[in-house]
Amino acid sequence: MKKLLIGLGILAVLVGGSYAALAMFISPERIKNTVLPTISDVLGRDVGINGDISISLFPTFGLKLEKLYVANPADLKGNMLEVEKATVAVAVLPLLKKELEIREFTLIEPKLSAVITKDGTANWTFEGLEGTTPTAEAGATEATPTELPLADLRINSIAIKDGTITYQDRMAGTSMNFTKANFSIKMPTLDATADIEGSALMDGQKLKGTLKLETPYRLMHGEEASLKLDASTPYADIIAEANLVYTAETTRPVFRADLTQINLAGDGFSTSGVGEFGIVWGNTRPEITANLNLGFLEVDSANVPSAAEGQAAPATATAEPIEWSNERIDFSGLNAFDAQASLKIDQIKADGRLIGPLNVALTVVDRRLVIALKRFDIFDGQTTGEVVLNTRTDIPSASIETHLTGLQIERALPDEAEPYGASGTIASHTKLTTKGHSVKAFVNNLNGVVDLTATQVGATKFDLEKTAELHLGALGPVVTKNVSDKTIAAIKQKLTTMAFSTVFKNGNGQTVIKFEGPVLAQGGEGIVNLPAADISLRMNPLLKANETRDIVLPFYIEGPLNAPEFKPDQDGITREVARQAARICAQKLLGKALKKGDGKLGILGNILQDASNLQADETQTEGEADANAQQDPNPVKDLKKAFGSLLGK
Repeated sequence: MKKLLIGLGILAVLVGGSYAALAMFISPERIKNTVLPTISDVLGRDVGINGDISISLFPTFGLKLEKLYVANPADLKGNMLEVEKATVAVAVLPLLKKELEIREFTLIEPKLSAVITKDGTANWTFEGLEGTTPTAEAGATEATPTELPLADLRINSIAIKDGTITYQDRMAGTSMNFTKANFSIKMPTLDATADIEGSALMDGQKLKGTLKLETPYRLMHGEEASLKLDASTPYADIIAEANLVYTAETTRPVFRADLTQINLAGDGFSTSGVGEFGIVWGNTRPEITANLNLGFLEVDSANVPSAAEGQAAPATATAEPIEWSNERIDFSGLNAFDAQASLKIDQIKADGRLIGPLNVALTVVDRRLVIALKRFDIFDGQTTGEVVLNTRTDIPSASIETHLTGLQIERALPDEAEPYGASGTIASHTKLTTKGHSVKAFVNNLNGVVDLTATQVGATKFDLEKTAELHLGALGPVVTKNVSDKTIAAIKQKLTTMAFSTVFKNGNGQTVIKFEGPVLAQGGEGIVNLPAADISLRMNPLLKANETRDIVLPFYIEGPLNAPEFKPDQDGITREVARQAARICAQKLLGKALKKGDGKLGILGNILQDASNLQADETQTEGEADANAQQDPNPVKDLKKAFGSLLGK
């Protein structure tokens, strides 16, 4: 008994001495005067506490901080991180058994400001940490621990309360704001279920979700553990289940997730399927594999909101001018990993119409990205293609090539595609190349061709009045006033060809359009100027009004690419009227001469005499013109009367 008491006394002295030593070593003053300056030096940023600091050592090691902050880099105002209050409490005795018990870890009102500046620098990149990662010697392999440093981990409470996260990408001109963010983790032991819950407002719209990881101990020891996710976002509701495996091999740690179920449903779409995801470390770059197989994808455009809930729609529909960015594109992400991924969708439906299956593969190997469209069946047509982005060279380059055959026009046009409706088959081919360090450079260096042809095209519906009004504005009703029903019926015949071709050279696309048929034909040409972001095309549609008369109604398509305008070619229309009038006059003169039955010289004389009479008619008085208007109207006299004469039955 005496020895036991002596032993307990010695233990008490040791514990008391250790406590006193820790109290002297870990004090609010030492944290402020020594620890925080050291952290500031390491990060290259000012780190400080403007409030109180309190410490407890036993039976839990506790630390409470008020008004903690981490400053932004010198070229940015304000702080990157602010925390109104932080509390940490860890049980001491379990540490002796290699067990970590987190009694509490709470951040009250944290505010994180994440910024990417216009030169591409992120404010979460700390200058003090750059270049501190040790470089492995040639031929050396990084050792991976095969045993876990902890025998157990218990989390009573990890929480974030009323947090705010602001993200700004000043290069891209985008931003996101998360407010009222609340987050919690609870896990009694590694053999139990880890429960994670979170909620926030993203730009005023609610996010919430729960995640359950069963038996994390199994995952930490290379065995399979199950994961369940249930989340609601402004864009979709997500339900997913997966089996996770992590193996810490000697040189190549591996993480794998088998998605046994994934369901996505949002405003205007729904899908379901399975997949897999994996990461292998140990080589020059991590190797990522990801495959997603969806049984179906349904899209309903009528249910897609035009403006996000809680946000006002734009005041006007005026399109902003397109300005190509000259900022240098950061392709460094392609050097961060190698990847192989695929997406397969067995069935795609859009607005109730079956489109077809989709099969896309993606690979990233040594800074070269390839997206291969292996199959996309769209409205009975077959599409294949490939996009390549190569950043291995001094000047990054890109190329795209696609092939489409057999697309059925009637299936592709929506029911509301007034005033047109058509049947036929479309084929197209695209082959483009470009290079540069910015979007503007890619546009300026674009070269290649885009071709489209259609065969056996027929008009299943054709609203001539709406068509003319669309292209000619107020002149539309004048043009279509007296078009015969027989002409409208004839338009719904098979057309011979329809072709579109644009050849790009340094961003400028020389465009040619042809549309030929027995009643309706159209030709056109012009320039699509991508560097200037505008278009200038002159179209020459020809309409056969009846069995003997036709007319060309030229118009322009010009203006910004994102808001072109249709403008009638007034001068061209007037010239066409004069041409048709001259032809009609010639037909009348020739007809009169032939009726008189004279010889060749007599016919010529009669034509000249009648032409002289017609010229005299144009100099008649206003009263004489009114008296003769019903007998032989002059088609050049008035544009409206001319159109009526040319198109009359």
